[in-house]
Amino acid sequence: MYCPTCRCTYPEWLRSCPPCGAELEPAPPVETPQECVLGYDELVARLVAAGGMIEVELAATNVGMERSWLPFYRGYGHAWAARLRGRSDDMVVDLRTSEVGRHRVAAFLHYIGYGFAWTKRLEGLICGNAAYLDASKVEMRRRTRFPYRGYGFAWTQAMSGRCGEQIALMLETTDVARRQRYQFPYQGYGFAWIRRARLTLSVA
Repeated sequence: MYCPTCRCTYPEWLRSCPPCGAELEPAPPVETPQECVLGYDELVARLVAAGGMIEVELAATNVGMERSWLPFYRGYGHAWAARLRGRSDDMVVDLRTSEVGRHRVAAFLHYIGYGFAWTKRLEGLICGNAAYLDASKVEMRRRTRFPYRGYGFAWTQAMSGRCGEQIALMLETTDVARRQRYQFPYQGYGFAWIRRARLTLSVA
């Protein structure tokens, strides 16, 4: 399902956009991007010419979500930014989550459950050059609502990685989306994911 306002896709079982509440459409539009592909040496030269560092603002364009429950009333919600995209002038960054971290916590005699998920590893392309980042800081929050609803929220706050031998990558989350849902009789599901992030490319 696709939100025309946020320009982001979500799982099929959602009917409204978690951040903005807009009605989701059956399918996203077909992408026909005009992207710049640079040789690695040219990409490094661009960074050197820019003072050794370039920042790119990224936004989530695809969100992964899961939900499950266990007796007695434990609901576990998991969400993560499945795809992050952005550009600086004609430099295009396209990253996808290749590994997801998950964690479950039970409380109050196992009546309440908190589910957490976060982007553990990103892989993709920077102007056609392979890149990867691994999580270096994960945030977790939990909230409880009477009588047994538990909501867990987790997201990756910082990541680090490489693009080839000469370019170091640092990612910092600048905006987090959160959503609460519940199911009869008491299951609660908390979802959180990276909505926006800043990627810094620097010559190592």
